[in-house]
Amino acid sequence: DNVERDIYFVRQRRHTYDLELQNNLDFGRNQVIWGGGYRMIRDNLDSTEIMSFEKENRTDYIYNIFAQNQFSILPEKLNFSFGAKLEYNNYTDSEFQPNARIAWTPNSEHTIWSAVSVAKRMPSRSERDVELKISYNSLAGDFVTRNGTDEADSETVTAYEIGYRLLPTKNFLVDLTAFYNDYDDLLVDEFTGVTGSFTNDGRAEAYGFEIFLENYLTNNIELGAGYTFLDVRLEADSTQAVENLFRQSEDTSPQHQFNLRTHIVLPLSLEFDGHLYY
Repeated sequence: DNVERDIYFVRQRRHTYDLELQNNLDFGRNQVIWGGGYRMIRDNLDSTEIMSFEKENRTDYIYNIFAQNQFSILPEKLNFSFGAKLEYNNYTDSEFQPNARIAWTPNSEHTIWSAVSVAKRMPSRSERDVELKISYNSLAGDFVTRNGTDEADSETVTAYEIGYRLLPTKNFLVDLTAFYNDYDDLLVDEFTGVTGSFTNDGRAEAYGFEIFLENYLTNNIELGAGYTFLDVRLEADSTQAVENLFRQSEDTSPQHQFNLRTHIVLPLSLEFDGHLYY
């Protein structure tokens, strides 16, 4: 994948190379998926008066291995799966990301499931080795400087989910999901005077639920509708001013979301998809 971007505060050229391997193994009641991956990101970021980088040319590497086992406790009734991904990158070294999921299907109409997973987001170039000048009084030429730091660590989320799927008829589906996400080590801008940097002092909680309805009117026409409720709470182990600024991000996530979609199979091997979001 190649990207070239030329905007007023940075000129970027990035080349990304991916290699993935996956294998499935069947051991009767145990279904095992294992594999690994390698990604190389080579970029060139030309400095400007607004943004500069400690290293304009940089090559980053990400390696990972993963394994997932699905065990049939009661065939076609109760299934349990667990697995993990072990990732290594040249920013934060190794990251361990486990997950587990259980699903109970007493009959063809009902399924109850629950899952727990841990995910990591490693810091980006702009959080490790950037110097960004932010103007706060353009007439006087005053600005603050935000620097990246080698101390920036990965952000972590632990996600808890529970869901129920109802299939009252072969053409109608109801999906209900409730979730709670616990975020830790979030990166926060912290300023001392006119110079700022990043610290992993942020925390957040997000919870909500989703409802999705799907109906097959005919073999060629499918309609769907969904609603999502989301509530986000942010806090930071820092000064009150920094925490107040960090908590302003709570309003960037919509609390209520609605969507409608349709899928129609047309003659001559054509298909039509429509989506409406609010």
